[in-house]
Formats: sequence, structure tokens, C-alpha cells
Amino acid sequence: MSFDAGDQADVAEVVRVAHAAGDRWAATSVAERVRVLRAWRGRLWRASNDLAGALHEGGLSIDEAMLEVLQSIEHLKWVEANAARVLNATAQGAGLLNPELATRTSYGAEGVVAVIASGYAPLYGPSSAVVSALASGNAVVLKPAAGHEAALLAYAELLRADVPLLQVVTGDEATTEALAAAPVDRVCVFGSAAAAARISAVSARSLVPVTVVPVGPAVTIVAPDADLRAAAASVARTVGRAGTGETGAVPEVFVAPDVSADFDVELQEALAADGPAPLSLGSGLARVLGVRRPRPTHELAAGPTDADPRLRVHGQAEFGDVLARLRDRPYAHVAVFSREKGAQIGEALRAAQVSVNVGVGSVAGALPRQVLGARGYGPLSGDHGLRTFGRAVSLTSRRRLAVPLPGNPADVLLATPAGKIAARLAFHLRHSLT
Repeated sequence: MSFDAGDQADVAEVVRVAHAAGDRWAATSVAERVRVLRAWRGRLWRASNDLAGALHEGGLSIDEAMLEVLQSIEHLKWVEANAARVLNATAQGAGLLNPELATRTSYGAEGVVAVIASGYAPLYGPSSAVVSALASGNAVVLKPAAGHEAALLAYAELLRADVPLLQVVTGDEATTEALAAAPVDRVCVFGSAAAAARISAVSARSLVPVTVVPVGPAVTIVAPDADLRAAAASVARTVGRAGTGETGAVPEVFVAPDVSADFDVELQEALAADGPAPLSLGSGLARVLGVRRPRPTHELAAGPTDADPRLRVHGQAEFGDVLARLRDRPYAHVAVFSREKGAQIGEALRAAQVSVNVGVGSVAGALPRQVLGARGYGPLSGDHGLRTFGRAVSLTSRRRLAVPLPGNPADVLLATPAGKIAARLAFHLRHSLT
């Protein structure tokens, strides 16, 4: 199936329509937005088989496709439950010097958000950004990854809002750059670090802020006290997605030398497994959704893991070397396997996401994914993810106190010499003795 490549004029028209729709959407309450999102979630669930099938045709295994759909729907559910708490206005006092003042802070829409997807997590990735942006009151223009246009078009079509809140543009790299250069209010881009830098440079010419989610290889650390079978199953799950998207990067595994040989045996068994196995979660999901799981047609690599082109296993690296390598990739998703020291190892890492004994990619809607090391890189999920696509709006007003004040406390205290002395003493007690 082929899709037309949108040129600069096509993209400009889509963005113009999105601005008109966004103005109306931003004027609605968070409760009304949640109502629309909830109805969308129901339609997504009822169409989950078709969405998974479209993702499967785009190159994902049926198991991965089902997980993509379910993760997207679950994230949408989390946003529904938490959008009002995160985005609605909150009030707080202005402090001791201005007790009669109160500030009311809410999060307003930015306008139009452009979401540029990659081949890695082709539905769940952009859906995380799309849902958060919509909940914050923005309209969205979505550019799918090549090969997944049909799935993302179906995903957007199911929203069925009164105004075109979510539009899709298809095309090549020229379409992507046209969207990044269009008069949008924020760009959210998934992809390799090089692709993200290129798109960010285009948006910077118009001073458009960019939220970047670089896609890098999965990293697994296997400590001497790890559950080797669980670690091997986690690595095997990542192998199926290696080389997808723009990066072509393969997963990396750092194994303690003491258990390197035993881990190699467990990994070979996990890679060769077919049918019910420690990595068959997706198969169960496929059965629940009524999708027939086809038998794999490719042959898995046999022999030593260091000869398998789908992953790189480092069996002699010291932990200090592991930390040094990960500092060069602050966008990595790292899984740590250690029965006793997993949390301690995880806290020593600098990474976008660290999981302990649960595998790579175990991201729930409430967990922020914070990319470190560069300005413009930000969270995409959790409370911070919702606020990524909103602008803080503060309103300060005078409130009625139980005991009216004769004037501003600071002015009253500083009006007389005695008041100045009293004020100095009061602040000394307040701040110096803590």
C-alpha cells in the first residue's frame, strides 16, 4: 500500500486546519477533554485486532503488535484518570511578606504539536505524545514512520472528534522537514540522535521548542547474583525489535565474567524457544484478543551469542567500564538484573529509564521517561509528560483574610525604626536558626 508524500503546501494546510481546531479544543475543560478521550479509548479497544494487524503488516511480529496496542490503550487510560489532577488549577499563598496574595496556577495549551514517529515502538511511542498533548488542550499533527502509515491513520481516524484534533501527514524526509519548519507550537520527535538533531535544527530557525525522544539500543546489565533465566528472557524479547526504525542499533548486554558462560546457555535457550516460554507474554495477549499467532518463519541464530548479529554481549566488561559507556548514552533504556544490589546499581546509572529485574521497556503511563544531557529533551509520560505540552499560566489576586491587614506587612514593618529592628529580628529567627 502506498501513501502520498505531503509537500510543503500540503503540510501548511494541515497545520492551518489544526490551529483552528486547537483554538476550539483549548477552550474546553479538562473534564470535557477526558470525556472525548474515554470514548476514543473504547473505539481503540474494539478495533485492537485491526490495529495490531496493521502493525503486523508494517513489520512487527503479532506479539509485539498486540503489546503496542495494549500499551497505547493503557497509557490513554492513565491520562484519563490523572489529567484533571495534573492540569487543573491549583492555588497557593505568596509567602510571609504578602499573606493577602494568592497565586492560581493552571496549564494552558500551547497550540499545535507536531509528533514525528520512528519505526521503534511505532504506535506506543507517538501515542504517548499524542494523548498527553490532546489532554493538555492541543491539536496534533502526526507524521508516522515509514511502513506504519496504515496503522497510524486508523488510530487517528478512531478519534472522531467534532473538530480535526488529530491529523496525519505521510511522506518521506522532505515531509518531515516541512512539518518541523511549519508554524507549529512544539515538535516532538522520536528517532536516532542524528535525526533528532537534524529536525531540531530545522525547528530552531522558527524558535519552535522541541521535545526529543532519541531511540537507542536497549542495554541489559547482568550481575553475578542475577536470575539468569529471567535476564535471558528479557534480552530475547529485545532481539525481535533490534534494528528496527532509524537507528539500526542492536541491544547490548553486559554480563559479569563469573556468570558469562551460564548466561550464554540460558540466552541460547531463550532465543530458540518457540511457543510457551518465559518470553511468551505476547502470545497470551494475542489469545485474549482473539488473534491467531503465526509461527515464525525465520531461523534463530545457533551458536555462540557473540556471533549473533542481532545483539552484542560483553562478557568481560568491568562495572566501571559499563558506567562510563552509559554516560555517553543518556537516552538509553537500561535493565539491571541483580537479586541483592539491583537498586544500588540502578541508582548509579544515568539513563532515560532504569528498571530492576523486570526487563527493558517496562514503561507504565505513570512513569516519566526523562532523557538527560541536553536542553530540549524532556519527559513524555507521567505527570511531567502531561505538563510537557502545556504552558504554566499563573494568576495572582488579593484574597480576603480572617483578620484584615492595615497594609503590606513589609511596608508596615519598615515604616518605623522599631519596626525595622523587629523585622530584622523576626527574619533572623526564621532563617538563621534552621
